[in-house]
Order: sequence, then structure tokens, then C-alpha cells
Amino acid sequence: MLSNPAHSVTSPYADQWTRLVEIHNHAKCVFLCAEEFDPEFLDFVQPVMELRNGFEHIIRAKASELGLNGEADAKLPDYIPQSFDKAIGHEYRAFFDAADWFSVCIRDRITKTLEHYSHECIAAVLPEYYPKLRPRIDQTCWEIASIRGAKDIAKGKDLLVEVAKYRAAIDELLGIYEQIENSIPAFVVWRREHPLNAEDDIRNQITRALAPYSQECITAVIPDYYPKLRTRIEKTCREIAELRKAKARDLLTEDAQYKASIDELQAVHEQIQDSVPALVDWKQKSRWEAVKVWVAGAFIGGILITVIGALILVKLGLVKP
Repeated sequence: MLSNPAHSVTSPYADQWTRLVEIHNHAKCVFLCAEEFDPEFLDFVQPVMELRNGFEHIIRAKASELGLNGEADAKLPDYIPQSFDKAIGHEYRAFFDAADWFSVCIRDRITKTLEHYSHECIAAVLPEYYPKLRPRIDQTCWEIASIRGAKDIAKGKDLLVEVAKYRAAIDELLGIYEQIENSIPAFVVWRREHPLNAEDDIRNQITRALAPYSQECITAVIPDYYPKLRTRIEKTCREIAELRKAKARDLLTEDAQYKASIDELQAVHEQIQDSVPALVDWKQKSRWEAVKVWVAGAFIGGILITVIGALILVKLGLVKP
């Protein structure tokens, strides 16, 4: 609601201001969260464009209310409410664009967080995940799809109802993600204490973490990966394989050497995970440099083609030098 009660009583546009401010606050909050959740730390331009366009209509409405629009008031008596409606429309679209982005980011985070752990591990540490949380995630996704399908800018005052429903669905997804995220230390401990394939799980995590990046990128960001860390991983896994041959599986949990080897693998994995933002930055800069090289090459190639074409025309006598 409006923070100034006097304004809500005296302003003829209090209802529009209320809807505008509430939708804007939702859109801004969701947009900022989506920026933080994006796996590649990228920005989504469309909500920003909608917010900018909405601001333009707000300024026009306020200018008309203050008599700064010249003859606009006399020619268009509905200019102010129409400007408010257009601003609210842009804010509404900005919210939905940001909310769609954020909901996808949350679901992607949930998937990527849990893919590192076995079904047995998840069920043991988070017993409500499969019977309750997983079905609720699917149900919430269906609810979001329904809200998106019913989106209609012409609904007027019902816009806030749709925004509130979508925000509630996102908040529920976020709550589930936070519950999973808070369980990660317990996941790690469970996997270490149930060493059926602990080293394979960690190696797979390392492989997945590095899969999106080239050897050049990895070498630039983690210079000791190929000469040291990768060799260390292979050596540690061989040591664990020897321990498995020498000891029964139920005795590995208490073996100090086994625990030290798993901890060493986990340390390498954490080092690589900490390097992911730098890997993303290097990849993006490399991609941008490649684009600049391509543009420069295309520009130079265009000039050369033009010059060669001109020389051919001169040689054929079609144009005078």
C-alpha cells in the first residue's frame, strides 16, 4: 500500500499508484534474485527494457498532472489514466519476464545440486524429498505454467492477483531449494560414511564442473590442474582401489587412509568449484574477443572485396580510374 495515507485520500490516481508500486516492487525483487541465481551470472535485458519503458509513461503522467505537458491535458482528457495503464502494463510484463527467468534458474539449481548425489544419499539425508518435495516441485511448475498461460494485460485490478500467485509459487520453489542447499553438508558426510562409490561420485562431479570449459580456459584459470591436480586425482583413485581390494567394504569407513584419500579428492573438487566464476568470466571474455576478431576480419574482408572489385571494373574499362 501507499506509504503516505494523505496522498491515498487526495490523489485521484491512488489506485493506479498502488498497483504500479506493488508490481514494481515484486518485479525488482525477483529480477535481482534472478541475476544472482543465473548459473553464468548473466543479465536478462528484457525486464530492464520494460522497466525503462514503464518509467517513461510514469514521467509523462506526472508531467501532465503538474501541467508540464502543454496542451496535452486539453486535447486528451484521459491522458493521465492511460499513461498509468501503460506504465502498469510494462511493469507487469517486466515482472513476468523476470519471474520466468528466476523460476528456470531455481529449477536448474535444484537439478544441478542433487545430480551430485545418489538416490540413496538423498533419501537418507532428506527423507521428505521424494514423497513430498519432488512432487511439490512438479506441481509448482504446473501452477507456473497455468499462471503464464492465463497472463493477460487487460485484466486490470486482477493483475496483482496473478503477480501474487506467481510470486508465491517462486517463493515456494526457493524455499525447497534452500532446504536442499542446507542439506549439502549432510549429503557430503553421508557419502563419505557410505563409501560404495564415493570416489566415483566426486570424480563425476569434477568432470561435470569442468565439462563446459575448454582446455585453454582451464589452464588459464587453474594453471596447476593438468600438471598437478589431475595427476593427483588419478593417483588418489588408484590408492582407493588398492584399499578396496585389501579391505572389506564395511571396514573402509573406519580406515584412516581411506578417509584421507576421500578428503583429498573432495578438496580438489572444492578448489575447482571455487574457480567456476573465474572460468565463466574467462569463457565470456574469450567469446567476446572471438566476436571482435570476426567483426574486424569481416570489415577488412569487405574492404578488400570492394578494392578488388573496383580494380576489376577499372581493368574491364567499366569505370574510369
